[in-house]
Amino acid sequence: MDKTLLGISMLFFLAFVVFMTFMVFNDQLTTAARASNQSFSPQRSLVFGWPLNLKADGKERAEITVFIRDNEGDAVPNRIVSAQTTLGTLDKDTVQADANGKAVFTLTSTTPGLAELEAFVDNTPITTRISIQFQ
Repeated sequence: MDKTLLGISMLFFLAFVVFMTFMVFNDQLTTAARASNQSFSPQRSLVFGWPLNLKADGKERAEITVFIRDNEGDAVPNRIVSAQTTLGTLDKDTVQADANGKAVFTLTSTTPGLAELEAFVDNTPITTRISIQFQ
């Protein structure tokens, strides 16, 4: 076999392998690249609390849920979320968000009053804040 023909055949085979790899793994590569570079949006991220009125007995609990979103509203997974409250006690200082960008805290208080809660993603505050009333 001629060396030129062998070289062209090898080049064709290599191009075919690269093309097929790109076609087969394109979605996974795109998703992995997007997830690693995905930044969160403080304005699009959400903070919810339920219930909003509780007894200040240290037993009743409000569940605080934080959803981390990017500028398109898509979930941003695996980021560190922290929260601060003006009244009461949170069960955790920080939580790592799950694959859906969700992090959950629990708030209790033995002191009556209004607890104002703020959440942070990588030390950047989320725009949405909530208030829980303890009676």
